[in-house]
Amino acid sequence: MLRTAALTMTLALLHAATAAPALAERAQDGQARPRYNTELPPDVRENIRVYLRRTLPPMWWYEDPQPSAVGYDVTIHIPDGWQGSPGTALLNFCPRPSDPVWHKLRQIDLQAKQYSVAGAVVTCRPR
Repeated sequence: MLRTAALTMTLALLHAATAAPALAERAQDGQARPRYNTELPPDVRENIRVYLRRTLPPMWWYEDPQPSAVGYDVTIHIPDGWQGSPGTALLNFCPRPSDPVWHKLRQIDLQAKQYSVAGAVVTCRPR
C-alpha cells in the first residue's frame, strides 16, 4: 500500500513537472504560444515532401525530390491497375500559387512512373 502511494505521488510529480512548462509558455501579451512550429520548415526539399504526403492519394508514392537547375524533379509512382491519364493526374497534384511550398522555390517537375515506365513530365510553377 505504501509502495502504491509512493508510485502515485511520483507520477503526480512527473505530470506536474511536464505540465508546468506548458503553462509557463505564455507571451507577454497574455496569448498562449504554440509548443511547436506551425510554419513549414525552411528546407525546400522537406516542404515538397510534406506537400506530397498530404496531397497524393493512397497507394501513390514519390521518390525523394532531386534538385535541378531551376527547381526540383520528383518521380510520382502510380499504382499498378490505376486507369486514367497520368499527365492529368499530375496536373492536379501541382501546388496552388498561394501554397507555402513555393517559398524559395520556382519550379517543380513531376514525372509519372507506372509499370516501371516513365511518363511525360508536368512542370508546376507558382504563376
